[in-house]
Parts: sequence; C-alpha cells; structure tokens
Amino acid sequence: MTAHLSRRTLLGIAGAGAGAYLLSACGSDEPSTPDGPQTINWWHIQNTEPMLPVWAAIAKEYETAHTNVKVVIQPLENEAFKAKLTTATQAGSPPDLFQSWGGGVLKQQVDAGLVKDITADVQPWIGSLLPASVQPFTIDGKIYGVPFDVGMVGFWYNKDLFAKAGITATPT
Repeated sequence: MTAHLSRRTLLGIAGAGAGAYLLSACGSDEPSTPDGPQTINWWHIQNTEPMLPVWAAIAKEYETAHTNVKVVIQPLENEAFKAKLTTATQAGSPPDLFQSWGGGVLKQQVDAGLVKDITADVQPWIGSLLPASVQPFTIDGKIYGVPFDVGMVGFWYNKDLFAKAGITATPT
C-alpha cells in the first residue's frame, strides 16, 4: 500500500519536526485518489538563510519517504506574502499550509471556514510547548496553528523627553 500525505500529516511533520507558525487550510484529509500523486502547497516568509533551506529540507525528506507526494513551497517576502495571502483567502482558496501570526486575522479565517481545527491532531505533543506560544493560534478553545518560534515586542521611552513633557511616572 502506498502511503499518502494528508494536510494534517504534513502539518504534524512540520510542527513536530521543526515547528512552524503554520495553519492548515480546510479541505479533505484524503487526496482525491489515495494511491495517486498529491501536491501540497506551502507558503511562508522564510525566504532567506537560515530557514529557507531548513523548510526545503523538511519538504524533501517527506517527499523521499512518500513518493506520491510533491510539496510545492512558495517563500515570499513578508509584505508580498501578506498581500498574496489576503487575496487568496478572500477568493476562498488559501494554500494548503501557510504562515500566520494568529490573532484577529486568524479569527477572520476561522470564521470564514478557511482553516482547519487541528486540536485533536496536536494533542499528543502540544502540551510540551509554552502555552503563551500556542495562545495566538487558539480561537474559542480550538487550535489552528503550530508555533516554531516566539518573538517579543517591547516599548522603550526616553526619560529626558518624558521629564520635559512633565510625565513623572511610567505610563501603564
């Protein structure tokens, strides 16, 4: 029997193997012809070193193990990615796997039925991740994405300018 790749399986491989802020677009878990070829379209913004070759190697390794699968990766520059993904989701045809930042845009994609609930699929290992890293991909208690890194946004202020403006305490 020839193995086939479902969107769920590739998401699990990417999430468990190297992780990714990936969302799985909705659709059947089974290819239309289980023994025939299947193509998975994967968009992301790691279009330079060091991650570009890492994602390519993960896809190639999976293709080698599953000869009926072709993973088509489309790395894009950040702003081009956002524009293209917006157009694709508005048309109701997102890629099979794609990068996201979670939050409000993800909520819109969930409400439109464009992404898949992967809660049950990730249960065996999702608890090993920091809850704060999974939270942006959790909508109404369901998980729609898997993080591969966590960034932080900070705010700095100039004490001298605050003093000139008469601000005596750090704003909260």
